[in-house]
Amino acid sequence: MAKNDDLRWGSLGQNAVHICVDMQRIFAETTEWKMPWLPRVLPNIVLIAGAHPERTIFTLRSV
Repeated sequence: MAKNDDLRWGSLGQNAVHICVDMQRIFAETTEWKMPWLPRVLPNIVLIAGAHPERTIFTLRSV
């Protein structure tokens, strides 16, 4: 996002969805998969998903 909080390419349309890719607890726990940035971004993911849960899609990569 730009510093003034405007979206670079304009406003989102009414049909926009939030796609949350591969959010798994393993990335937050002390494992070889831990992502150190997850605690910083997780509150924003929760806010976005909670604002419009009907327009949030969670994906999960299966191995």
